[in-house]
Amino acid sequence: MQTDMHSTVADPPHATPNGTAPQHNGPHKTRLGDGFGTGAQRDTGEKPTFQEDSLESSLATHSRKFDKILTAIRDIETTLEPKIDALRIDIELTGEDRKNLKEQVETTEFTLSSLGPSVANATPQTKALQDEVTYPRLRADDQEGRSRHNNVCIVGVTEGIEGPGMELHL
Repeated sequence: MQTDMHSTVADPPHATPNGTAPQHNGPHKTRLGDGFGTGAQRDTGEKPTFQEDSLESSLATHSRKFDKILTAIRDIETTLEPKIDALRIDIELTGEDRKNLKEQVETTEFTLSSLGPSVANATPQTKALQDEVTYPRLRADDQEGRSRHNNVCIVGVTEGIEGPGMELHL
């Protein structure tokens, strides 16, 4: 096995169960020390090896995939940017609404706390007014009851027989 930097290298021997090295169609050419296949051998007119071609095609494939990913990310950014701006505006408006509602609640609480003593004073006044209204109502109920007791009922005469007016009936 040779160890030159740009020489043909045979596959490392691998022991098989019977102790012999596996048979290959031939040694694979590799360029040791030349990381991406862009070194001196290419300049000398030598054809690229199988590994160089697969590495370059793999690199090209990954480069295309990377470009597609970058394009997709840019598309996502352009579509999400207006939505994110709209969300920012909504958040700002919601914050302003919350601030306004907080001020309204504070104003209402202040008003209610200032009206508390007035309500406490109004309760005895309301009770006095209810007592004043109760007395005339009781008198009116009593008068209605007495007038019913003084009604005269004539037995044998059907009610409503007189028609629209009593004077015409008599």
